[in-house]
Formats: sequence, structure tokens, C-alpha cells
Amino acid sequence: MLDAKTFAEMRELIHQAIDDILDDFRPNTESNTHKILHEESIHDVFEYTWPDLTKETYYSGQWFQVVENGKDIARFLVAHTSRLAWGKARPRIVVFLQGRSEDSKAIYPLAEFVACDSNEQDFASKIPDPRHPQRMLKEGDPLPKELKDARVERVDKLFDSIQKGPSLRRIVNAKDEIEMVDHAFWIGRLKKRF
Repeated sequence: MLDAKTFAEMRELIHQAIDDILDDFRPNTESNTHKILHEESIHDVFEYTWPDLTKETYYSGQWFQVVENGKDIARFLVAHTSRLAWGKARPRIVVFLQGRSEDSKAIYPLAEFVACDSNEQDFASKIPDPRHPQRMLKEGDPLPKELKDARVERVDKLFDSIQKGPSLRRIVNAKDEIEMVDHAFWIGRLKKRF
């Protein structure tokens, strides 16, 4: 006889397995084909204030528009900065989502890519768990189909100062801003930002 907690855990696992199987057979009711278009570059230095009121200076940026089925879905700003992490100043590329109106000045960070120790051209970003977007994927978790062709590594393989880090990161070349926007777009969809 199973105790109530074991029964509930087993039931949850069975339900999740069934949902995963059904997801593979669900008809595609929405198009996942989108285009990412370059817009204007920003050459001026600008400042962003994080929710904890920390101000951070960005020294360059590029706007991108995501279009799906001929409709503008979201506008993103890819911006460059540097911040102390894991014992040294590291280049970072943050992908911000523009506020909902076309003329909005508000921007919201959706994805952040950090320069890796393993290769200075590689930048890594956290991967949210699609079932619980506030949590990060870890080694052993199933990768979402959207990341089947992406480079994915454990964080401890990317940063020398991390000894044991099973959480996963998506790796992108420093110059591949389209791929960074694609990752932010996927995160935005997970978190229902548009």
C-alpha cells in the first residue's frame, strides 16, 4: 500500500508523462514561424535601472522586430554592458522587450547572456523550465523542442569558478544577436509577455 505523498507524486509523474506524449501529437494551431528583422542601431550610451534600483550603463545596442504571419509581435533591444560576476568583470548582452505600445520608452529584460570562460566568443543564458518558467532547467531535465538544435551546456562547464553547477545554459556566439533575440522571444512566450 502506498502512502498519500508517494501516491500523489506518482500520480503527478503519470499525468506529466501523458501530457508530454500528447504534446507530440497535438496539431499545430499556431505558427511557430517568425522572422526577426534588424532595425536601427543605438550608438549612444544609455542607462537602465533594475527593479532593485541598481543603475547599469549600456554602451551600444541594436533594435529588432519579431514578425509572425505578417504581424508585428514584439520589439527587442539587444544591449551590451559589463558586470562583476564569479570573481571578475564579464561582458554581458541583455535582450530587452519594449513595452506594448510602439512608441513606449519602457524596456524589460527577458534574457541575459554572459561571456563564458570556456571560450570568449561564447555567451551563455539561463534556460527556463517550460513547465515552471520561474525555475531553470538542470541536467537530466528534458530539453524543450525549441532548443533541439541549440548548444546547451552545464554552467560548471562554462565558468571556471563554478565547481558544481547542474543548471543548463544556452550558448550563443557573441555576434549572433538574432539567436539571442530568438531565445528572448521563446522566454517571452513562456512567460506570456505578448
